[in-house]
Amino acid sequence: MTLTTDKELVKRIKKGSQNAFKELYLKYSDLVFAFILRQLDNNREAASDIWQETWISAVEKIPDFHYKSSVFTWFCAIAKNKVSDYYRLKKSKVEDISIIFITGVFFGLFHVFGYYEYSYETGFTTDAPLMLNVVVQKVLLNISYGLLLGYIRYKIKKLYPSFLIHSFGNIILGH
Repeated sequence: MTLTTDKELVKRIKKGSQNAFKELYLKYSDLVFAFILRQLDNNREAASDIWQETWISAVEKIPDFHYKSSVFTWFCAIAKNKVSDYYRLKKSKVEDISIIFITGVFFGLFHVFGYYEYSYETGFTTDAPLMLNVVVQKVLLNISYGLLLGYIRYKIKKLYPSFLIHSFGNIILGH
């Protein structure tokens, strides 16, 4: 096997040589994976996914490679962008789940306090254990409903349909 420069390999790849790509892949595959793995604090599962995405992106973009950097540096730049995308997506998912949870809890508590106040004012019950049981059931029901409503608001990104669902829920749940 003769040693071929990266520039020669890229030229051959641009002309359609699968052998040249295989040679470049064998030369840099482990190094790119190690680079990604370090970026992800040794998260092998995520690193494997990003490593695959990096190679797919490299195959798609190789016609645009203009030798302004080394091939390895170019691979690392692609990988770094994929890692950044991974962290950005991971962060947004955590924030979204937090918003849904907080919305659900506040929704549930708001409705339960209204129900408790209504029951107390109307003399619905004076039996404290029964009232506690009813309040606990209402808390669980309303928090579940609030979480569902928060999830729907998050998914559809529009408030009007979720307000209709909220109103309908209030009618059905008797609030």
